[in-house]
Amino acid sequence: MWRMLFVLPVLFLLPFVVNLGSWLERSARGPDKQLEIDSAYLRVLPWRIKAKGLSFREGDPEVSEVSLRAEQVEIPFSPLALLRNEYSFGQIRVNGLTVELTEGDKDGVPTESKPRKIKISGVTIEDSNFVYRRRYKGRDATIKLGGIKRALTALDSEDRGLRTVGKVQARLEKSGQVELNLTAVVFAAEPDVQVDLRVAEFPLAEVNEYFFPSDAIKLSGKLHEGKAAVNVTGASLKSEVSVVYQGLDVIFSANRERSGATAFFSNLLRGLKIDDQNTTEPRYDQKRTAALQRKKGESIVSFILRGMKEAALEVAST
Repeated sequence: MWRMLFVLPVLFLLPFVVNLGSWLERSARGPDKQLEIDSAYLRVLPWRIKAKGLSFREGDPEVSEVSLRAEQVEIPFSPLALLRNEYSFGQIRVNGLTVELTEGDKDGVPTESKPRKIKISGVTIEDSNFVYRRRYKGRDATIKLGGIKRALTALDSEDRGLRTVGKVQARLEKSGQVELNLTAVVFAAEPDVQVDLRVAEFPLAEVNEYFFPSDAIKLSGKLHEGKAAVNVTGASLKSEVSVVYQGLDVIFSANRERSGATAFFSNLLRGLKIDDQNTTEPRYDQKRTAALQRKKGESIVSFILRGMKEAALEVAST
């Protein structure tokens, strides 16, 4: 008995370690869901989980799928909250994260899950990558952010009006310098998102991997500075874009919304409609707005990208 009185305090005062990898993999397994972990340990005082080589995938790529791989994850948590069937996490830290979001053309049936209370103090992400892939029949449109440094403020499922703020520094495709501020009411019944984006010194041809498969347009030229402010409320979007560019050219191709004849005449007239540079124009001529309605089945990411594109093309064609 006296030995236990000695051992128990030592167990809780020292960095007590339990390998949780296999248990976490089994608990997360389900339809269209898979979790793999190289190693995961529970440490107490303070309570936290440390994982290495974490891979997670959920969904159907023909509808919507998210996959991620993280080299290291540290998650402080409250064991008392787990006993109440709630999740309460401290400041989560993630290193070496790669996230891929794939969305297809098929309509999916939303899955219903028992709601849980969740609270997160914040998230810090270092040296990470994000890939958005929009899958069409016979082609994929992709856009990539690399070298991401990101910090997110608190999330709380009980506070439906809480605005979570994300600040991101990243590289767009191979060379674009990106600063992104994102504000969202994560647990709102309808989308409530604000995006402020700045891109500097970017070769426009680098985004053709996204805009050619998605919109059948090819861009060339140099974006010296681009700023975008996008507000999404429910199914409505308003965007304001300011761009300074040089050597711009836009080539149109046929797609579902544009026939071959329309593409031909658009290319024939583009020299008259599109300014190839606007570096010497007044500031008010470098800025335009767009107001859009979300299409059926259109994701938030695709909707926001479309809002930015439409306003930017307005600048170039006036």
